[in-house]
Amino acid sequence: GALCSADVSPAYPCPEGHYCVDGIQFKCPVGTFNNQTGARDSSGCWECPRGRVCPSTGMTQPGGSCDPGYLCTGRAGVRKPRLGQGGVECSRGYYCVKGAE
Repeated sequence: GALCSADVSPAYPCPEGHYCVDGIQFKCPVGTFNNQTGARDSSGCWECPRGRVCPSTGMTQPGGSCDPGYLCTGRAGVRKPRLGQGGVECSRGYYCVKGAE
């Protein structure tokens, strides 16, 4: 969970939105966020919550809400998710409000 640099001593904690492995910093992937320092691996990146979207890498907080007509089920990286993207389009005959979970 620490980031090492040749010109910095001692090592400092891995920043929010990232995780560090063997002193190398990686951004949390799309569909996740990390609001704490010191993550040691990708499990330190939390799944974007139901109803919310995490569209960028390195996010420190969940982004906005899922668009109306779509259901964000977790780990959504787009506002209009399809199956396999952290959500689905609302079922025929139903309406999903903005941020539906």
